[in-house]
Amino acid sequence: MQRVNHLTCQGAIQNTIRPLFTRKILDLSLSTMRGVEKAALCSAPTANLEIILLRAMSHAREGKRARRHERHGERVTLNPVHTRLRASLSRSANARHAYREYERATLFNSNRLNARHPSLIHRGESISRSSRLPYIVFDVNETLLNLQSMEPVFARIFGDKHVMRLWFTNLILYSAALTIVNFYVPFTDIGAAVMQMMADTRNITITEGDKQYLNDMFATMPPYREVPGALRKLRAAGFTLCTLTDNTLAVQTRQLENGGIVNLFNHRFSADGAGYHKPSPHAYAYVERQLKLPASRFCLIACHTWDTMGAISAGWDAALIRRPYNDVLSVGPQPHILGDNLDDVANQLIRRYK
Repeated sequence: MQRVNHLTCQGAIQNTIRPLFTRKILDLSLSTMRGVEKAALCSAPTANLEIILLRAMSHAREGKRARRHERHGERVTLNPVHTRLRASLSRSANARHAYREYERATLFNSNRLNARHPSLIHRGESISRSSRLPYIVFDVNETLLNLQSMEPVFARIFGDKHVMRLWFTNLILYSAALTIVNFYVPFTDIGAAVMQMMADTRNITITEGDKQYLNDMFATMPPYREVPGALRKLRAAGFTLCTLTDNTLAVQTRQLENGGIVNLFNHRFSADGAGYHKPSPHAYAYVERQLKLPASRFCLIACHTWDTMGAISAGWDAALIRRPYNDVLSVGPQPHILGDNLDDVANQLIRRYK
């Protein structure tokens, strides 16, 4: 990979990343760099230049943040340079990823600043603790509800309970395929079609009663044992809890009511409202639009790596639960939190934002 020579550093910076950054942003970034950062910038691979500049921007922004708190005791807002930076990065996938990491880091630093310097809040003004916490958005199927309770359906129809796992894998595969080709079909309809396809390949006859049995069992899956307590723990800590599932709202409501946890959520969303199944970015953007909040205010909790990848690519934080048959994929965007169950993840979230 080509490296930038020390003697031509300034010109190389302008020539290499001028399409990504305006002159004002470049000048501000360079003026705030420490000597070691300038040296790193001059010797860095060109693909990493934007990341180093973002780190420099973080130093400048943290100083402005502290001064703004001292003067007004106000909640942190985006300054004009930050806004222009976000817009200028929209043309580069690598830079967009770097920006999201930068934005998350500065948001986390603002939380720490508020916690360590309560004297900055004065004149009767206060920063609500809940306003600094991310909105926790839950996947539902298999993350909160036990998918293995579906095994009797497949044992009865196919004579093998393990076919359930293949069915669910194909359900996700074809919901993603239909989303890619811009053809929306409700999730349960895809599930019935996949079961029919699998039966056809095995010369098994599927009746309408079998399909209804599938839908009924899917809508009444029980929650994992630790789920109700972990949800209450997060609510008590001040988090706002939401759902985002590929199911329709009607199916989701039935699932959560059956599990006795529907009243533990502040907001419930369905990919059906977006017209796109996860992990399409449109599904996550739908939640942002409904709540009128930026991507940096959300954290997804799911047990499926494809879901956490979608959320992270959309600018969210994400936590992965290691449910049976689910674990981390070593390539692609990685979850920020990893836990063995929801209680484990809840404890980590509370420690992180306490």
